[in-house]
Amino acid sequence: MLINIKENGKWGYYNSETGTVIPCRFCHSSDFIDGFAIVRIDYNSSCGVIDENGEEIVPCKYYDIKRLRKGIFELYNSCYEKEKCLCDSKGMLLDDKGNVLCEDLQRYDIVFKLDNNLYFVSQSKHNGILYNNQLIIEYDDNRQVKDIKCGLILFSNDKGSMWLYNLKGDLLLENYGYFHITPNSFVTFSGQKVGYGIADHNGNVILEPKYWNVNYLHDDIFELIYKKGFEEKSYKVLYDSSKNCFIVESDTGILEMPTIYDWCGNNYGNYTIIANNYKFGIINQDCSIIADCIYSEIKECVSDIAIVRKDSKWQLLNLITGNLSSEYDNISHLKDDYFIFYLKYSYGIIDRNDNLIVPNRFNDDIEVREDGTFKVSKGYSNRLCR
Repeated sequence: MLINIKENGKWGYYNSETGTVIPCRFCHSSDFIDGFAIVRIDYNSSCGVIDENGEEIVPCKYYDIKRLRKGIFELYNSCYEKEKCLCDSKGMLLDDKGNVLCEDLQRYDIVFKLDNNLYFVSQSKHNGILYNNQLIIEYDDNRQVKDIKCGLILFSNDKGSMWLYNLKGDLLLENYGYFHITPNSFVTFSGQKVGYGIADHNGNVILEPKYWNVNYLHDDIFELIYKKGFEEKSYKVLYDSSKNCFIVESDTGILEMPTIYDWCGNNYGNYTIIANNYKFGIINQDCSIIADCIYSEIKECVSDIAIVRKDSKWQLLNLITGNLSSEYDNISHLKDDYFIFYLKYSYGIIDRNDNLIVPNRFNDDIEVREDGTFKVSKGYSNRLCR
């Protein structure tokens, strides 16, 4: 029987049957249970397990150790609850079900569980990831595991760099400053000088990183924010990652639009506004180009007329003939074939063919009456005109 003894402030053990002594070198020593005792060399991270011969079954280098059941111990690498692992009385690393993950626990300085059958290991500051008893990833820098989800492992470091691996140890994506693993196994990512994009679980980029933001919504649906800069207008569109297409609402239902464009949205019957490189154009229902992506903004389409802006001037674009109207400071649709234009600090009215209906000498309180006349205002006076 082994009993605790103390000498010069240190603890050891005395075997009352054989008279042998385990030297007094521990600042703490538990009772022997089932042939093993938990000991601590000093009050720092130096906790271990010894057998009745004083041999270290678990090296004295752990922050804390708890006895779970016969011959099974829980090892803590730090004060953090998650940084722990299991081992048996033979010094073998175990999973939660008692299966052996590594036969020699002493080959690593630090071991703790990350996820199912996934462990962080370290030896002399050489780090790695152990999966199903195989070392799948090795690294020497200060990266840390940020997320584990859907069979993917995400690393980051304090310099803002991130890496994405699979459970085979394959490096899928790197040199980006942001990754997010979505519940549908896709990855949104971005870098310091590029926008947000989307990759699949194999690391294949399916949407290039050119969006202001990418938000995962549900199932396979993402919301894309298309915007050039802080002061610029933002445009939203839904993206279906399972079909690799934009989703656009129209009067006749949902349209699935190809991703050969940067952005696709705002459907007006036969026409849909598109964008490439932050320039806007128009396609028809057959996805044929009606207006090239050369415009700074397209406000809307009214029948076969589009309100477009190139640089700072607005024009009416006839989508059948391709003809452009005169240039104005602004244009908005009034009613039917009539449009309000703004020029030289005053408002007037033109029709779809750029014919002048009401000269620009009124403020913006203009409306079309049922009898076809226009009610306009100048100062505080209202008048009717045809």
